[in-house]
Amino acid sequence: MQTQPSTKGKAMKYKALAVAFVLAVGLAAWLGATNASAAPVAPQGAKAAPETGEMAPAMRDYTFEQKSQFVDDMKKELTAIDNELKSLNAKAEQLGAEELVDTKDKLLKLEAIYKLDIVRGDWLEAEKRLQRAENAAEPTWNDVKHDFGKAYDELKDSFEKTRQWVNDNVEP
Repeated sequence: MQTQPSTKGKAMKYKALAVAFVLAVGLAAWLGATNASAAPVAPQGAKAAPETGEMAPAMRDYTFEQKSQFVDDMKKELTAIDNELKSLNAKAEQLGAEELVDTKDKLLKLEAIYKLDIVRGDWLEAEKRLQRAENAAEPTWNDVKHDFGKAYDELKDSFEKTRQWVNDNVEP
């Protein structure tokens, strides 16, 4: 006669996971607060996102007649970011893959995954806005293009900061 694992054991496992997650979020918030005074460092060769809220001149130059070219170019940009996100995610997942790993590595892994999930949300928002641009009519083209530009700038900013954080905190 086989016995099934007790629900008490499962509940303890879930409680331990929940406590680890809360600790990771707390550590992330604490690390963010202690590093908030430090100026963000942009990766070498990276372009700074416009701070004025205006979209980059390259996006502004696309006319309605060039809509399909704009969509194709931006899909390539989003694909490149998606591929890098997958690479960073794999790097984060490898952290703490060993059986005997310390709590710091586990917390770093959770924080990295959390930060990458935020960037993934920004990516999904930019993709949604690009779909709207793809379906836009001429009267709404500039507004929809501008909306995508804002979402794309937010994505690039969060992606660059997260990529830098992962590269600084997660061993290859």
